Amino acid sequence: MKNKKLIPLALLLLVSCGGGNPSISESVSKDNSSVISSETSSTIIDSSLQENVFDERADYSSLPYLEKLSDLKKEKQEWHNAKWIWYSKNPADSYFAFRKKFNLDKTPSKAILSLSADSKATIFVNGQLTYIDCNIKRGMTEYDSFYSEYDITSYLKKGENLLAFEVDYWGRSANSSISSNQGGLLFDLSLDDQSHIVSNTSVKVKRIASYRNKSQLKENYPNHPTSSFLAEQDIYFDSRLYEDFTTLEYDDSSFESASIVGEVGYLPFGDTYLCDLPPFDVDKQVTWMSDPGQFLNQKTNQSTIMTFHLDENQQFLPYFELDSEEEGKVITFYTNSKTTQGVTSFMDDYVTKKGSQSYQQLYYRTGYQFIMEVPSGVTIKKVGYLKTGYHAKKTGLYQSDNDNLDTLWNKAYNTMKICMRDNYMDCPERERSPYTGDAANQIAETLYSLDEDGYKLAKKTYTSLLGWVKDDGIIPTRWPSATTNEIPMQNLACIITTYDYYLHTNDIKTMKLIYPIYKEYLKLWNMREDGSVEYRSGSFPWVDWGSDYDSEVMEQGWYYWAMEKVLSLGKDIGLLEESDKNLFEARRTSMKNIFHSKYLTQGGFASLIDEEKQERRSIDDRANALAVLSGLADIEDYPLMSQVLSTVKNASPYMERFVLEALCEMGEFSLAKTRMLSRYESMINHEATTLWEDWSPEAISGTINHGWAGGPLVVMSKYFAGIRPLSAGYQSWSISPARVSTSYQASTYTPDGLLSYELTQKDGQTTITVNAINDQGMLILDPDYGNQVTLDGSEVSLSDRKLSLHQGKNTIIIS
Repeated sequence: MKNKKLIPLALLLLVSCGGGNPSISESVSKDNSSVISSETSSTIIDSSLQENVFDERADYSSLPYLEKLSDLKKEKQEWHNAKWIWYSKNPADSYFAFRKKFNLDKTPSKAILSLSADSKATIFVNGQLTYIDCNIKRGMTEYDSFYSEYDITSYLKKGENLLAFEVDYWGRSANSSISSNQGGLLFDLSLDDQSHIVSNTSVKVKRIASYRNKSQLKENYPNHPTSSFLAEQDIYFDSRLYEDFTTLEYDDSSFESASIVGEVGYLPFGDTYLCDLPPFDVDKQVTWMSDPGQFLNQKTNQSTIMTFHLDENQQFLPYFELDSEEEGKVITFYTNSKTTQGVTSFMDDYVTKKGSQSYQQLYYRTGYQFIMEVPSGVTIKKVGYLKTGYHAKKTGLYQSDNDNLDTLWNKAYNTMKICMRDNYMDCPERERSPYTGDAANQIAETLYSLDEDGYKLAKKTYTSLLGWVKDDGIIPTRWPSATTNEIPMQNLACIITTYDYYLHTNDIKTMKLIYPIYKEYLKLWNMREDGSVEYRSGSFPWVDWGSDYDSEVMEQGWYYWAMEKVLSLGKDIGLLEESDKNLFEARRTSMKNIFHSKYLTQGGFASLIDEEKQERRSIDDRANALAVLSGLADIEDYPLMSQVLSTVKNASPYMERFVLEALCEMGEFSLAKTRMLSRYESMINHEATTLWEDWSPEAISGTINHGWAGGPLVVMSKYFAGIRPLSAGYQSWSISPARVSTSYQASTYTPDGLLSYELTQKDGQTTITVNAINDQGMLILDPDYGNQVTLDGSEVSLSDRKLSLHQGKNTIIIS
């Protein structure tokens, strides 16, 4: 049982400001006076508050698909005269406190806060922490912002109320966020859809003094190495300057009136698009870390490195209590995952005041070990954390008679969750990058493990693509990102997984948005005279980690498979044009006709290195797996393919999913199980609760929680437990338990509720209980289970080993 503690409010609100008498307002201000801000982080905004006109619009002419998202865009008039506001200066890597007081004649029945920020905001209402990490990182396009909606009804009261925000301005773009080069806050609080409290010059603002940065501390700044992939920066918090600005009673007379730095729809912030992700979870109680080194309550007499343990690898907000003999002691803290591939990220610092104190960080870190470098004269009394993460309910289940498989499924799930937040991330520390290849695996895992809130992150991934594909038709591999690049094979993997998303969700609206992008992207490939597809390198010709990959054969498989999925999707949603159908079918025919004669050898499929010498590349498991999954390999090739995939082990954890799926598609479930347990043995037995970027011992050369590594979850749910949608939204479906375990408990979420079943075996008899979501499901039984079958006590006959099921509980006994 976890030992938890309810955090006193004063401990939660570790932010700092000055004091005074705020203005009280209950209506939208018509004051458009403002100041102009420079794009440079050090320039002081003109304090004369002269009238400004924000009339520069972004040039969207190169974004042909963006107009399809007009229903997500909140127009200027819908913000009820809200303005983008900020402080009179615009330093990067700084934090700012905003306060807005207002009176209510009665408690509203509905209070919805629409908010956008550059870069992130924490919301407090009447002294209570309500939401963290708001809103979603900028980047609907390279010019535009997301906004989110937050329900604060339960926090408001009749009489005087306070909205307070802590806003962190990064001041730089990176792999998952686009900076406007101007800090900004925009909000509109709708009260019963009748009146509005909005951001304007009546809001009070002050820079939070307790957060210090390099420009302030100069040579005293710690200068920890930081990752250039990240927009987020290390935190340097000086508790001596801490003040709680979030309470009604706080004196904010030293605050200034907010300056207007932008209008909705105009640069630097652009248009605002709704991001329908749920607010991030954050615990209300502290969970205490374990203290194996017995460091707690021991005053240090020298600099000491202390390591504390969380209950699993996760996203969390650090918390600690301490006594310090003197003020000005600097404690540096980080996690076990701070350095990967030589890149260091997130080393934070806390400066003590004298005496007893506590600190609750409001910005998430990840890991399962929390490490503190503590100077002499300090007593660490308690160390804990608030667990945070993407909000979605775990609905997927996989349990069997094999503990190692069960552990692997759960570690894959944990890996997926720690790499979900604003976007699917490759990893939550070094990069936080939204690669399409990582997302392909993560979306497939989401479909088998989370509810509809989980689906929303996949939907956001797809819909936001419309703001990043330009008129050249190239799909970027990272978006939003300052360095988008094109990795064609990852993009093809994403296209293929999109059809899985459609089958699981029946989200036709989203499919109609992105289908035109996919079909036009596939037309960018050129065909060779011999009928094979020409290798497309893109701007980043990455294939996979590892060695001996056969990129030529892999490209044939990826492209052939992607065309099949695009053809199926276009047909299902009614958008497949005859010309496109003819084009892709002709390409598939020509590729199929040439594939064996061009690539088949006695050892498997392989491409030529030297045509004159007829020298070929080494047989590659990835390339041959894709030949199977795409359908380029024939059933007659399966014995050879099984041999290749049982013996060749080149694939990284990213591509391993597809190797395992290929074995299962050939019916080689036992071989897939054997390979899976062998390849993931080190990860299964490791203390970490997540999976790694590569196969190195102890994850020494990559991250210990990598988004692409969770493929075994899909393999076990889809192939071992055998749960599959046969038509969109599980309107029809099947369960086909593989005989790799003697017991199963498995479930997955569907638009019609939870589909689940349990299988047990005893005394030569197999009992399967299925909770069916409709009457369009079937149970497909391996002949080895037996031939005598009863359904709900009545003997039934099988048709081609298939048994139709009715809605509700089905009890099947086989002997």
